[in-house]
Amino acid sequence: MSSLQARSFAEEIGGKTVMLEPLAENYIENIKLMANTIVEAMK
Repeated sequence: MSSLQARSFAEEIGGKTVMLEPLAENYIENIKLMANTIVEAMK
């Protein structure tokens, strides 16, 4: 899914998009950041 498609979908459902970088250099810290971002988005 492209970022434009993701934004369009998010708008349709009243949500938002957040950019995540799954292959960042500091893998463990990045996984924690992604998990926290997802948790916050679910609130």
